[in-house]
Amino acid sequence: MLGFLFSKRKSLRARVLTEFGLVLALMAIQGGFSLYAITKLCAILISTQAAAQASYAWVQLVTGVAFAGAVVVCYRAVQNVVRGLAEASSDLSNEMAELTTRAQEFSAVAAEQATGATEQAAAVSEITATMEELSRTAQQIAHAAGEALTAAEDGQGAVRQTVAGMEQIKARVDDVATRILSLGEKSQRIGEINEIITDIAGKTHLLALNAAIESAAAGEFGARFAVVAAQVKELADETREATSQVKSVILEIQNAINASVMATGETTNEVARGAELAQRSGSVITEIVDRVQGISVATQQQRSASEQVVTTMRDIQEVVRTSASGSQQVAEGAAGLAAVSQRLGGVVARLSHDSAATKPLAGEPG
Repeated sequence: MLGFLFSKRKSLRARVLTEFGLVLALMAIQGGFSLYAITKLCAILISTQAAAQASYAWVQLVTGVAFAGAVVVCYRAVQNVVRGLAEASSDLSNEMAELTTRAQEFSAVAAEQATGATEQAAAVSEITATMEELSRTAQQIAHAAGEALTAAEDGQGAVRQTVAGMEQIKARVDDVATRILSLGEKSQRIGEINEIITDIAGKTHLLALNAAIESAAAGEFGARFAVVAAQVKELADETREATSQVKSVILEIQNAINASVMATGETTNEVARGAELAQRSGSVITEIVDRVQGISVATQQQRSASEQVVTTMRDIQEVVRTSASGSQQVAEGAAGLAAVSQRLGGVVARLSHDSAATKPLAGEPG
């Protein structure tokens, strides 16, 4: 029977140590009760238990020892908890002090960022306005480049038509020159025939003169022949005069033909030079068209890049504002944590004071 009671006392002590210690710790931390008040509550419970079992002295002894031991063990457990809380509070205070310092530095940086954000916002606004102006200018350049491209294409078409016209003129001039050369050759042939006629007329004139002399020598019998010889001589003279006039005309025609040939040659050369210049102009206009197209493409790319820069700068401005706001919130949060750490330190100090005040009740030496 006595062994059973000691066994029950041991299990009762363990149960009281576990449950009563947890209750006291929870009441001290969550309920705001002081350890002094909890220890008084233990004393009241012990006296109540002793009064209830006053008629059984041996049970009173066992129960008193159990509850007294429970109070001592419970006090030591709570004291260990308080000591751990004090150490944790000290570490937390140190960490919070460092965090507060960092938060203050971060707050100062945040203030600088806020100031810089204002300046950056102004700079971003100026850059945005400049980029928008560049975008409008690029659009105007693109429009002007489009008009220049249209004009250049029209000019290129006109040059092609000019070159074609020059080629036609050259072909016609070459044809005229060929005909003039042919006419010169024919006039030269006519001149040669005229020389033959002139020679024949000279010989005829000489024969008529000889016939007149012979008719005069014949006397009466040569009178008729003299008349014929005179007419032949007159015809020869007219022929010689006519051939002389024809020769003059042929010479004039030949001179005109030679001048025409020279003129057509010069015209052909001028037409060739004009065609070459027109082709060069066409090449230049083609190059202008290519450059205008390149300018148009580059202008469009510049406009697109300017719009992207404007968008990026606005995003940067928003990020800077958000960063400044977040920095301020972090600084405020650090300040709040520092205040919580200070309150926790006060609670731990109060728990340590209550623990020291309850040493006599728990039977601990001072």
